[in-house]
Amino acid sequence: MKTLIGGAVAAVLGIIGLSVWWKPFLQLLAGAIPAMLLLGGGLAAAGQSSAGVSFRGIDPEQDAQVSQIHKHVAQGQWLSAAHPEKVVLGRRLLRTLGVGLGDEIIALSQAADGSVANDVVVSASALEINGSVGGDVRGEVARAEESTPPQFMPFFPGAVPVVEPGLRVASGAEVGGEVHVKETTVEVDISPPDARSLLTGGLARTITGRIGEFIALLIVGGLLLWLWPAAVERSQRSAGERPLASAGSGCLLLIIFAAGVPLACAVTGGLAALGGLITFGQLSGAILGLSWTAIGFIVAAFSFVVSMVAKVIVAFWAGRWILDRLAPERQPGYWTDFASLALGAFIYEILRAIPVIGLIIAVIVTLVGLGAAYFVLRDTFRPSPPKEIPGAAKPEPA
Repeated sequence: MKTLIGGAVAAVLGIIGLSVWWKPFLQLLAGAIPAMLLLGGGLAAAGQSSAGVSFRGIDPEQDAQVSQIHKHVAQGQWLSAAHPEKVVLGRRLLRTLGVGLGDEIIALSQAADGSVANDVVVSASALEINGSVGGDVRGEVARAEESTPPQFMPFFPGAVPVVEPGLRVASGAEVGGEVHVKETTVEVDISPPDARSLLTGGLARTITGRIGEFIALLIVGGLLLWLWPAAVERSQRSAGERPLASAGSGCLLLIIFAAGVPLACAVTGGLAALGGLITFGQLSGAILGLSWTAIGFIVAAFSFVVSMVAKVIVAFWAGRWILDRLAPERQPGYWTDFASLALGAFIYEILRAIPVIGLIIAVIVTLVGLGAAYFVLRDTFRPSPPKEIPGAAKPEPA
């Protein structure tokens, strides 16, 4: 009985509500009905300007019931069925085309089946008409008997097939106007490039690359000798005394780093997912941002050490080794060390310019310098053993 009385009261209140808010109810009901909307893309042009655009075709009366965009027109009037030739443009497109109220624009597009309502103007090697063209077809193509050199284009789904030169009109094609397509001879220069130009260009790139790296090594090495001379001194000594051990350690470090970075990214992704699950998505973004920023910094620092610092260490050792034999009585100091660095870097860049051999030398230098830097860093943070005090009594074994 209570349920019946409650239902009757709800029905009466509903009828009263509908009678009072009948018009808003109809607007709400109309919003649940999808409006007709046609989407398409093409080209819009005005004067000497053009831009790719997205076309949207609507029913103005129906769209006004489900959208409020008609209330936000800055200039002019909204669309109406009485003037189907008018369009409404966005601010960015207005600035791109340089048009205003009352100006005329040209819109080019095609139907979903590929048909074109306007004229087709073409200047290409090949043209195939398989659909419908509402206007004329004019332009120029290559002669059908001409052959083009084969092009390397790997096949993949959706790839555009390569067609033969000339004009071809399919049996089911329709052209509303006239066809004025002229066949012309296309001259293609497929002669091989000059060997001298290839050699000159490759030599120029090699020279500029070596000069640029030489200058970079001088800048980085000069700063290291100025800021951390003791660390550079110990690193070059380690490279000279333990070259094989340094190279092995450098190779091991590269392998560990190459495997560790993807693993660290995977671990941080798992932690972010776990944190987001526990906190309902509140910590996932923070965990990813902080961890990937730290990983990016580590990758950048390690890359800098591999590409610059390791070469500076070996170049400094090589230059000092040569100067110790040529000028053993030289005065120590910053500029003497810088001269050793410059000499070693200069010799390295000359050897680096040799094909194949230069690449092998670069790998060896990088591994030795990286391992030497690792030894110095390890010895810096390794706790030193306790020193024995002269004259102190040693504890007797129990």
